[in-house]
This record gives sequence, structure tokens and C-alpha cells, in this order.
Amino acid sequence: MSMIEPLLALQEIDEKAQSLKRAVSTLPKHRAAREDDLSDALRRQLEAEAAEGDSAANAREMLATEIAGIRAELAEIDERLAAANAELKTLSEKRAECAKNVPEKHLRFYERLAISHHPTLVKLVNGVCSGCHLAQPPATAHIIKHDTEFVTCGMCGRILY
Repeated sequence: MSMIEPLLALQEIDEKAQSLKRAVSTLPKHRAAREDDLSDALRRQLEAEAAEGDSAANAREMLATEIAGIRAELAEIDERLAAANAELKTLSEKRAECAKNVPEKHLRFYERLAISHHPTLVKLVNGVCSGCHLAQPPATAHIIKHDTEFVTCGMCGRILY
């Protein structure tokens, strides 16, 4: 197994986790907005119950339907949030398992670099770093081809493979 393969797996897991975290971050805001809608609907339902007549009965039925719909949406949001949190936990466990296959020195370097550079690992294509598009010396391609060392781009500092 090459030195880069475990880091590529780590990068893939990190990208999935980041994407999932972005998606999950909007759910609590959406849930809070729907809870506000539910509160308003319940308040209107109480007002409709205090009123009498055919129009009040129709309003009560419409509000009951609206309240049921909002509660169903809240339940769906809760399910999505629980599923996303479970998937994040699974990804975290996978990441920990994958990190065991990376030498400590390389893992620390990857994690520091991942804070500021995305993607952290980039392919060397025709002697050019695909992160910053700077041409690399011919020796860099040779080193990468033979997988003898951990190679970084001289310009952007990303890990080349």
C-alpha cells in the first residue's frame, strides 16, 4: 500500500463529513422556524375555538390540518437530524480507523494543512500541481512515481500524489 492511499481515504471521509455538517447546520434553524409556525397555528386554533359559527368550524378544520402537517415536518426534521448524526458518528469511527494506517508525522502534517487548503492532497498532472497549477521539477514526478517520499508542492504546500 502506498503512503498516499490512507491519506486519500482520510480526505474522502473528511469531505463527506464536512458536506454532512453543512447540510445538518441548517436543520436546527429550519426546525425553529417550523416551531414558530406551529405556535402561531396553535394560537389561531385557540382563537378559532373561542369563536362560533360555520366559518369558525372551517377554520378549526384547516388549522388542525396545518398543525398536523407542521408536526409531521418537525418529525421528519428530527429523523433527518438523527440520521445525519448517526452517519457523522460512523464517519468519525471510520476516520479514526483509517488514521491508524497513517504515520503520525504524516497525519499531523495532513491535519495542519487541511485547515487552510482544500483539497489537501492533489494529483500531479503532466508535471503540474493540480492545486495551484505550478509546474513542478521533473524529479518530483519521479519521486511520486516511485513512492519513496512524501512530496509537497513548492508553491501551495499541498501533498502531491
